Amino acid sequence: MPAPHRVVIAVFPDVDLLDVTGPAEVFAVANREMSGRPPYQVLLAARTAARCAPLPASGSPPT
Repeated sequence: MPAPHRVVIAVFPDVDLLDVTGPAEVFAVANREMSGRPPYQVLLAARTAARCAPLPASGSPPT
């Protein structure tokens, strides 16, 4: 069986949340609709010093 296609969505300070969640949801729906192994692996990529640091985004609640 072929490896899933890797989809990388870049996130950065002040990114619009819909620019991240929209594409991620499209590939999540595609994975749910396919039978068998999911064809897409969705990853988020950010340049940050801390692995799980909060990232300010447009439309997000203040931190």
